[in-house]
Amino acid sequence: MRENILTASVGEFWFAIVLLVVLALLSFYGLFRFFTRARLIEDTPTSKIRSAAQGYLELNGVADLLPGTPVVAPLSQLQCVWYRYKIEEHQPRAHSFGSRRDRNRWNVVEKGTSDALFRFADDTGDCVVDPEGAEVTPALHQIWYGSSHYPGGAPLASRDGGWMARLGVGISFGMGRYRYTEERIMPATDLYVIGQFRTLGTGGGGDRDADVGAVLRAWKRDQAELLKRFDQDGDGKIDLAEWDAARQAAEAAVDASLRDRQQTEPVNVLANPRVSRRPFIISVESQREMARRLRLFAGASLAGFLGGGTAVVWALGVRLAGG
Repeated sequence: MRENILTASVGEFWFAIVLLVVLALLSFYGLFRFFTRARLIEDTPTSKIRSAAQGYLELNGVADLLPGTPVVAPLSQLQCVWYRYKIEEHQPRAHSFGSRRDRNRWNVVEKGTSDALFRFADDTGDCVVDPEGAEVTPALHQIWYGSSHYPGGAPLASRDGGWMARLGVGISFGMGRYRYTEERIMPATDLYVIGQFRTLGTGGGGDRDADVGAVLRAWKRDQAELLKRFDQDGDGKIDLAEWDAARQAAEAAVDASLRDRQQTEPVNVLANPRVSRRPFIISVESQREMARRLRLFAGASLAGFLGGGTAVVWALGVRLAGG
């Protein structure tokens, strides 16, 4: 190794140094990210739905279906509470010498993720989970093959992410040119969730003046509609009297909305906090399991950072001493 460092050209040497520095920096970022994520999960108190405070919290409970249109996974056609899927097509590639051989290159031709709401309950109550933007760790991960774009149902034998399926070996056995990947959360699955909890429809806690102002600002963005509704004298402008009429109409709209909310049974909702430092997680792993996995990743990142940094210092020392 020492001889390779001394005999490498200037370009080759500095290219290797840059790669090692990038590795060390990425590892340091991973260390910071995984460690802070683990601490956040460990330090966030676990709540019960009935007594949960409004804000960022974590819950343990069971996923279930909501009434209404069922959620159906598009590949397996199975009813579930959440899904994520991907369809890939096998594309043989030519080698540099022009010969064609099967190589495991798969192009993604379609993918999607469910954003349908689902019910989440513990022994004290229930809430609605809006999974949009969540980091989801599901229990079921299936990979299978077929000859058509859509499989038309679940596989006869489940290939739960085994090494043959992951390497694409199935194509060699005539299983088809398409590879289907589907992840699902089924009803009655135990889940750990962490996100922003709020209760809708309580009829309280609102700021009437702020709501009226928001309505007026929305109306002002559509000047044509605003003039059509409130320009009584047709001069193309909204005078003070006409603006007062618009304000009264906005107040009436806000009051009607408040009355509707007061007549509606409150609904608990867990959703994306939309704050970068606060993750939104839906997982079949427990809090303990998730924190342990993140700490292992943090340890691996620390090893990468120390290894990359040590290699850079050593290589520079050898090069300078040999020069």
